[in-house]
Amino acid sequence: MGRGERYFIGMNKWGHDASACLLTRSPGRPLGIEIFLKERLTRKKKAKGPLEPALLPIRGKTDPARSAYAENSYLGRPDAIEARLAARHPSYFDQVRELGLEPFYSRFNRDIGFVSHHRCHALAVAAISPYRKSLVLVIDGAGNSVDDFDDDDGELVEFPRPANARARVGKFMPSEWCSVYLQDGPRVTCVAKEWQYESLDERGRPLPPTISLGNLFAEASRHIFNSPMDA
Repeated sequence: MGRGERYFIGMNKWGHDASACLLTRSPGRPLGIEIFLKERLTRKKKAKGPLEPALLPIRGKTDPARSAYAENSYLGRPDAIEARLAARHPSYFDQVRELGLEPFYSRFNRDIGFVSHHRCHALAVAAISPYRKSLVLVIDGAGNSVDDFDDDDGELVEFPRPANARARVGKFMPSEWCSVYLQDGPRVTCVAKEWQYESLDERGRPLPPTISLGNLFAEASRHIFNSPMDA
């Protein structure tokens, strides 16, 4: 940890490809970028679940007093997922303390920012885009549900919840399926967003939303590779 360094940590929690990214800004040096993929550390393809294996290396490289944190999970808000987990396993946050990972969890660090799933995709594009300005189209299986957004989130204000957004189908809420962002340098502004709905078959099993091209890709992968994630 160098003098004057600032650290920026982004975390993809709980879902497939669980990972963390560390950006280090040092005076007079290029921006440092390190990526910690759980699957590389555990040797388990598409590793999901707790992110601790990817956070432990970052803990020793950063100073919480000079760090900013952001998190996302397409499964929902990480703080809500962790609260449910702690309710089922009361010792969960004790383990977090034992590992010294408190700064990476909203239970201990209220300054962690939540960034919606589609916005994360757009920001990743902006970070490597060779263009000063561009349109970024995000289409995947599903982004965050409407309930994951804060009521004053700019994207939700501009593109409100559908009228029946509170109507659940099984355990599913309407979620992002397509978002368009205007990239201007490192900044992205959402200029269009569409919501999708899950449904259940006659046996009560979830059906993927037919509207999403991301789900079309996943179903093609399932038939070809026997897994929706292996294409």
